[in-house]
Amino acid sequence: MTWTTIVTASTRVALVIVLLLGPGCGSSATVRRADDLLRSGDYARAELEVDRALAATPEAEELLAMRVRILVARDRRAEAAGACGRVAGAEKRAQLLRALSEAVVSWGLGQRDPAVRLSAIHVARGADMAPLAETVAARLDDPDEVVRTWAAVALSGEPRGADVLERMLGAGKPEARAVAVRELGRLAGRAAVRTVASFAADRSPLVRAAAADGLGHVARPEALPTLERLAADPQAEVRQAALSALERIGDPRGVELARRALRDPYLGVRLAALLALVRIEGNRARPTLALVAAGADRLMALRAGVQLAKLGDPTPALALLGQGVRDALATVRLAALAAASTVDHPRVLELVATRLRDPDPEVRAAAARALLSRKGDAAAARNVARNLKGLACGRGATSADAFRAPGLCLQAAELLLRAEDNDGLQLLSDLARRARLGRDRLQALELALMRGAGPELALAGVADADPYVALASARWIYLRNR
Repeated sequence: MTWTTIVTASTRVALVIVLLLGPGCGSSATVRRADDLLRSGDYARAELEVDRALAATPEAEELLAMRVRILVARDRRAEAAGACGRVAGAEKRAQLLRALSEAVVSWGLGQRDPAVRLSAIHVARGADMAPLAETVAARLDDPDEVVRTWAAVALSGEPRGADVLERMLGAGKPEARAVAVRELGRLAGRAAVRTVASFAADRSPLVRAAAADGLGHVARPEALPTLERLAADPQAEVRQAALSALERIGDPRGVELARRALRDPYLGVRLAALLALVRIEGNRARPTLALVAAGADRLMALRAGVQLAKLGDPTPALALLGQGVRDALATVRLAALAAASTVDHPRVLELVATRLRDPDPEVRAAAARALLSRKGDAAAARNVARNLKGLACGRGATSADAFRAPGLCLQAAELLLRAEDNDGLQLLSDLARRARLGRDRLQALELALMRGAGPELALAGVADADPYVALASARWIYLRNR
């Protein structure tokens, strides 16, 4: 993310930054004093200064924005969200909402938990929050090496970010070295081949896997000798990363590596090898795919059958799907139904329909999802979703047993939405507000906002006790109002 490019992209953006978050450039004396107090940690005096000024000029936009910043800094996020919701005028409200979202992310960047600071950096990058460039830059000295590395990635378009990213190649924490190696390959491309390849000998398998991934991003034939070594690494995750990189590069010289890896003892490596083979050989991979589809490894056979169907031969896939949906293991039935959603053939709908009454509710949900993916019987899928709702979501959002199986309840809500049942969005909104665990509220919130929930839900999310929910809400608000 090139922050300076974004910041200087237009005079209008710069003006908004001055009004909302840049009290030093023509802003009122009150805002300057409040900002100084806020930076020094004297939140109470800062709020008093702003409240006095607002009593005289209650519509002053820069004062309203500063008050929102102060409320968020004091972790009174519900008040800040409520203040934004009461502002009249579309443009004025949009500016205040941007100030709110930036304040929440800035708050996240200052949290004690490094995982929260890291999440805030990802939100700032993903939403292109240019006004927070300096706040993110402060994380270049973060005590946590992973946070420091991601801050450097965010600022990699500037010398200060690029310098820190280079230094983090020598980080003591393997997780930080892995980020630096992988992102260097992605950002620098061909120029980074030699540096990234040198980490193929790192003592940490996490870093060696990142080196393979980085070389895949480089996507140059010069990476092949190193990837060949990594494809024989003792650790399965490294071999899998090497095969995935070979798929990305698509060089014909990777065919033999991919074929050998089809016999790897680990499923993830074998699946990556299969995809690499198809990517490199295309139609020429058919004989190998046919052999794998006829083999005893059920999951590999199913994946090979799907690839053959994509190449124009659905017969093996249909036979394997017919066996898979009847398998005694629920995991195999689930895999078969996931594969069914990708095979375009009329017979697939019949196979999927046989599992709509499966004893396992997860399998029933997968069958309904596959049915909707293939544009099958929406009414049948809707009936499954309603049944799952009663099973997993309790009798209502306020009942004692509400959301007793939130993961399955989330699936029911998603299925209702896809089946064009308006109850789905309401159910997602209830989950986002009332599910017991933050991770369940986060999943529901993100899906509800993606599927059309209004800004009221995002404003409620800003006040959520879970910082990840608050940050996700801030991201949506910023993107909606920038």
